[in-house]
Amino acid sequence: MAAMDGALATTDVEDRPVDLTEIGPLVVRSLDLDDCPAMQRLLGRCGTLRGATSVETIIRSLDWRPATASTVTLGTIDIRGEHLVGLGGIVGDPRIEGAARFGLVVDPAVRGHGVGRALLAELLRAAARVGYRSVRARTGDGNGAMQALARRAGFTLQRTVGDEPVLLTRPLTA
Repeated sequence: MAAMDGALATTDVEDRPVDLTEIGPLVVRSLDLDDCPAMQRLLGRCGTLRGATSVETIIRSLDWRPATASTVTLGTIDIRGEHLVGLGGIVGDPRIEGAARFGLVVDPAVRGHGVGRALLAELLRAAARVGYRSVRARTGDGNGAMQALARRAGFTLQRTVGDEPVLLTRPLTA
């Protein structure tokens, strides 16, 4: 992603290689507008009914205008096949000062192999670099995989009322 008057540049989120034994080498990197077709294909494979809040957050993280330097969009790329297998985004939460919301989706074909864990770890590092003090997300009751991933990453889970009744929260350290 090219720097745009203070927006996060590729050098701010360096490519991070990840080797997952079951599926091979991956890289987590910043995405840019040229990656939109790959993002659309991945979101199509994941389905839009499940994780609607994640998809909305990711779409909002794609707003790369200069005023939105606090947004980050990352992807996990399968190096051998050169296709997007994970997608995540961070946006500021306008209701809570210093807080960000995150969204995360992983290709169903590679779920359970560490792609989400690697992507979430990089999203948390990026959020801390931008200066957020906490990260939040909402997920549905039936999304046990996301809840387990969040617990392992240090998030607390809280029941709420609404379409996505589980609130995930985690403080960040700089």
